[in-house]
Amino acid sequence: MIKKSPILTVIFLLLTMSYSGCLQTPSNNNHTPNSTNVYVGPNPNDDFHSIQNAINASKNGSTIYVREGHYYETLTINKSINLISLEKNKSYIMGPNNASSSNSFTIIQINADHCDIDGFIITRNGIAIANGISINSSNNKITNNTITQVSEGLVIQKNTQNNTITWNTITNNHYGIHAEQTSYNTYANNTITSNTLYGIYNNYNSNENIFSNNLISQNNYALRIKGSQKNTVYNNCFINNTWGLYFCCGAADNTAYHNVFKQSKSANIHEDSNLQNHFNSTREGGNYYDNYNGTDVNNDGFGDTPYIVEGSNRTDTQPLMNPPDLSFCKDN
Repeated sequence: MIKKSPILTVIFLLLTMSYSGCLQTPSNNNHTPNSTNVYVGPNPNDDFHSIQNAINASKNGSTIYVREGHYYETLTINKSINLISLEKNKSYIMGPNNASSSNSFTIIQINADHCDIDGFIITRNGIAIANGISINSSNNKITNNTITQVSEGLVIQKNTQNNTITWNTITNNHYGIHAEQTSYNTYANNTITSNTLYGIYNNYNSNENIFSNNLISQNNYALRIKGSQKNTVYNNCFINNTWGLYFCCGAADNTAYHNVFKQSKSANIHEDSNLQNHFNSTREGGNYYDNYNGTDVNNDGFGDTPYIVEGSNRTDTQPLMNPPDLSFCKDN
């Protein structure tokens, strides 16, 4: 009978344990989180180093927290998740690394309902043609992000609704926001500035949307509403744009009131003829225009003579003598 060496037995057991441990250790890319809270970042204890890998492994309703850093990837979101930057405006999502001018992509594509995107800087890497966020679903919230240096900052696609776009800075793009055939969305408290063509382009059949408390400055068209009805535009600050508010191409029955218009190069408000939009409300009155030269003899806060709208020669019958008290507008 051959006796086993105690030393050989110990070595064999150690090797077996080590090999077994290697097989049981999941790779970062294949990790399935046990919690609905998932962390992405460079730390060894983070669940993932890639945001897309975290999305792929997460369940509906999960919250993915992203640490500070530069993430060179595009994201496709096909499930209802919350994507949150742990440190606001310190997590960059930038598309593929070393992208060239021949590349064209969307940095974040949202295909699922009920998604939240909060606190990121979304910008292109290199000279590629890129869009920032594209929404092909409903009931999403886009909040506290900076979207910059892309072709179209935020695209809201056809047949979507009830998306909420708030507290974002959308700057230095070709289009700031481009929406077409999408309704019941809310755009509020955003800063939309220095976009070369449109600050906001509310394109055909985009009806019953609300635009409120936005600072829209230094764009070519600040807000263009085209072929759309029953949108409400109030408490916005339009400053130093080429065109302020522009209604065209069948846009009718929209209402604009309590807005501030200053330093528009071509027109504060333009309306094509025969459109029948509304430029005041019964309770709030009309808008403030820096080129209104009328008087207020009875001191009711409204001009005694109407303000004439460029293009249609229709009027705001209650132009405001003083700008509304909009804190975000005072220093601009």
